[in-house]
Amino acid sequence: MSASVNPSSRPGHGGDSLGPRWLVRLATARWTFLGLSGALAAILVFSTVSTWGTARAAFDTMVAGQAGQLIQTVRDSIPMHPPERTAAALEAFVAQQHSSGLRYVALVDDHVRLHAEAGASVLGEPPIPPPPPGAIVSHGSTLRLSAPAGPPPHSPPPGAHHGPGHPRPNRMIVLEFEPALGATLQAQAQRSLAIGIAGGIGLLVVAGLSFALSRRAAAIENHLAERRHLASLGEMSAVLAHELRNPLTSLRGHAQLLVELLAQENIATAQTRARDKAERVVAETTRLRTLIDGLLEFAKSGAIQRTPTDPVALVRAAVTDVDVARIDLDDAGAPTSWSLDGPRVQQVVTNLLANAVQASPADARVVVTITQSGTELVIAVRDRGEGVPEALRHTLFEPFHSGRTRGVGLGLAVARHIVDLHGGTLGFTDGVPTGSVFTAKFPAHGVGA
Repeated sequence: MSASVNPSSRPGHGGDSLGPRWLVRLATARWTFLGLSGALAAILVFSTVSTWGTARAAFDTMVAGQAGQLIQTVRDSIPMHPPERTAAALEAFVAQQHSSGLRYVALVDDHVRLHAEAGASVLGEPPIPPPPPGAIVSHGSTLRLSAPAGPPPHSPPPGAHHGPGHPRPNRMIVLEFEPALGATLQAQAQRSLAIGIAGGIGLLVVAGLSFALSRRAAAIENHLAERRHLASLGEMSAVLAHELRNPLTSLRGHAQLLVELLAQENIATAQTRARDKAERVVAETTRLRTLIDGLLEFAKSGAIQRTPTDPVALVRAAVTDVDVARIDLDDAGAPTSWSLDGPRVQQVVTNLLANAVQASPADARVVVTITQSGTELVIAVRDRGEGVPEALRHTLFEPFHSGRTRGVGLGLAVARHIVDLHGGTLGFTDGVPTGSVFTAKFPAHGVGA
C-alpha cells in the first residue's frame, strides 16, 4: 500500500485548489494556447487570402477566355458590310448569346464612328472611345473590351482614296458582357475571404479572452491560497494556546519548586532535586523555542531567494545537523548545481532526516538519496520504522498532527510549505519491506517553478 500527497489534493489546500506547480503549468498552457491560436489564425487568414487570389486569377482567365471566344465568333460569323446586314447579324448574335452574358456589340472605325450595333450598352455607346485592344473596363458586373475586327488593312498608296479594290479603314469590335459564372466564382471567393478573416479575428479574440480569464483565475487562485494559509494560521491559534499553556504551566511549577528547594536548610539534598527541576525547565524552554521557531517558519511569506546551490553539500550539512553516524548518503545521480533557496531546502531535509531517525530503531540506518529525474531534483529519505499509521495518512502534513508523544507536529507542515514555494511536491510511499520513503521533488527554475 502506498500513499502520496500533491498540492491539489492534500488536506489544508482544499480538494479543488491548485498548487504552485499547477499554477505555473496553467500559465505555460495559457501562453501556449495563445501562441497556437495566433499561429492558427495566421494560417487561416493566409490560406483564405491565397484561395481568394487563386479564385481571382481563375476569374480573370475565365473572363479572358469568354471574351476571346465571343470576339472570334463575331469575326467568323458576322459580315462586316453592308451595314444593314451587319446590324441584323449583330442583333441575332446578341439574342443568341444573351444567356451566356453578352449584352452589347458594336463595330466602330479608327475615328470611333459607329457602323453597327446591337443590344443595350451600360457603359455608353460610341462615340465614347473604346478601351485599348486587350484592356477591360468594368462597371459593376458588366465588362467592356475591344479588339480588331480583322487583320490590319493594307495602307493605300499616297494620294489614293478608298474605293472598290482599296483597303477599308480598320474596324474595332466593342463588346459588353456579364461573366455570370465568373461573377459567381468571384463572389464566393470574396465571401470566403471575409469569412476567413473574420474567423481569424474571432479566433484571436477568443484566445485573448481565454488568456485574460485564465490569468484572472490564476490571480484568484493565488489570492485564495493566501486566504487559505491565513485561515490555517487562524485555526492553529486554539491548538497553539493549548501547546503553549502546558509547557508554561510546567515551567511555572518547576520554577516554584526550585525556589522552595533552594530555601531548604539541607543544601546537598536541595541541590540534587534542584538540578532535576532545572533540567526540566531547560527541556520545556527548548520545547517552547522549537514550537515558536516552527510557527515562525510556517508563517513566513511565499518569497524565496533562489541561487545556484550544490544539492549534495546542502544535504551533507543537513546530515551533520541530525546524526552523521546513523545516516547514509547516496549522491551518485546528483546534479552538481540546482536553483534553490538553500537554507530553507536544508531545513526541509533536516526535518525529514530527523523524523526518519526518530522513526527508525536505534541500530537501523537512514538512507537519503539525491538524483535528477528529467527536469526535477529528487531528494528521498528512507527510514526503517513501522511506516505511517493509517490514521495519520490524511493529516500527516497538517500543522500540529504528529505521531510522536513529544512531537510538536510542525516539521512536515513546514517542509511541505517550503517545497510548495519552490513549485515542487512532497509525498510519501511505503518502504519495502518496512519503513517509509519521503520524497521531495524540486523542478528546475522556469520549468515548474
